[in-house]
Amino acid sequence: MSVAFTVFVLSFFVFLGIGVPIAFCMGIASVAYLLLAETANLTIVFSRMASALQSYLYVAVAFFVLASNLMNTAGISARIFEFAGTLVGHVRGGLAQVNVLASVIFSGMSGTALGDAAGLGRIEIRAMVDAGYKPEFAAAVTIASAVIGPVIPPSMVMIIYAELAEVSLAALFLGGVIPGLIIGAILSLYIYVAAGRQGPPPSPRAAWRTRAVAFRRAFLPILSPVIVVGGIVGGYITPTEASIIAVAYALVLAAVYRAASWRELLGAVRESALGTAMPLFVVTTALLFSWIVTVERVPYLLVDSLGGIVDNWIAVILVINLLLLLMGMVLEGIGIMILVIPILKPIALAAGIDLVHLGVFMTINIMIGMITPPIGLSLFVASDITGKPITVLTKAIVPFLLPLIGALLLISLVPELVTWLPGLLLR
Repeated sequence: MSVAFTVFVLSFFVFLGIGVPIAFCMGIASVAYLLLAETANLTIVFSRMASALQSYLYVAVAFFVLASNLMNTAGISARIFEFAGTLVGHVRGGLAQVNVLASVIFSGMSGTALGDAAGLGRIEIRAMVDAGYKPEFAAAVTIASAVIGPVIPPSMVMIIYAELAEVSLAALFLGGVIPGLIIGAILSLYIYVAAGRQGPPPSPRAAWRTRAVAFRRAFLPILSPVIVVGGIVGGYITPTEASIIAVAYALVLAAVYRAASWRELLGAVRESALGTAMPLFVVTTALLFSWIVTVERVPYLLVDSLGGIVDNWIAVILVINLLLLLMGMVLEGIGIMILVIPILKPIALAAGIDLVHLGVFMTINIMIGMITPPIGLSLFVASDITGKPITVLTKAIVPFLLPLIGALLLISLVPELVTWLPGLLLR
């Protein structure tokens, strides 16, 4: 190991250990390497970081985040929550079941877990608390179900993965549909069996007329993922065009429902800009970091050192999941993905793991990391909504980690749950 690479590794972990954001850790470590490397120079910093965002797919990230925030501002979340309540509000678990179903529906409009937790989550938590649920339980259900958001398309995380791993975004989007539904079903089953005694009794079964009215109110929002994902999968529009259409559709709904003022819409734009800037900054520094890792042949050395384990794809998947779960406890999700893709891609290929399958279960794993202390960002969002300290919310979320990890293992070890739908529709 060269002196430059030793300093590169040590500086990354030292700055990470003292709490420096991961984007800056990767950037500082990369600059340190380039100052010491014999054949490299600092002009690579600018060229690599500038070229990192030249893909049009990253435009889609910004517009999908904006579409999600516009949907929240336009009152779409309340209509979806109302519709979900008429369908499952009478099931054991009551509003907790409604919470999960609403997240499944809203995930087709929100490309991020934080968008789900911060937008729809406010309505869900408020409704559950008003009905008599403990705030910490309402928050735990909300952020656990928000894991579904980036799994069912569209998904900001999958867009970034598709670009970095060089796989079909349409295949990734389709590959996430069944796993997202499985996570929702397992969470609902867990609530029915283990958490059904929380809060008040379920509401009476809604009449079909009430369901029809709620469906009519939610119909136009529900069309959004059909238009966006259907257009991408059908080959009619590119992901970037789809993201712009999603924004235009959200603006149309805001005008039709008259639920947002110009000030609120501008606030959504501002929030989206801030919400996009950091992930894309992480992309620029992470790609520079990953280039150095590749130049030093770390992925290939790891494949060689693993030896016979790459012949057992199940063992490789279990090791990858364990690594990502541990990293998710201390690092930010998108940073993890960008950091490990150059390392995990050759290992997955050597083990015969489909890259679409890898992308889907990696996304689920990273989303679980977002609700895992001490760095789980969704925990901080829920704390802001409920006013409860992180320690209280951590205790409440722990029981939900078991069904989520169970769903992760099922989806990881049964590749057909991911690959069947893309194979059927993208022949």
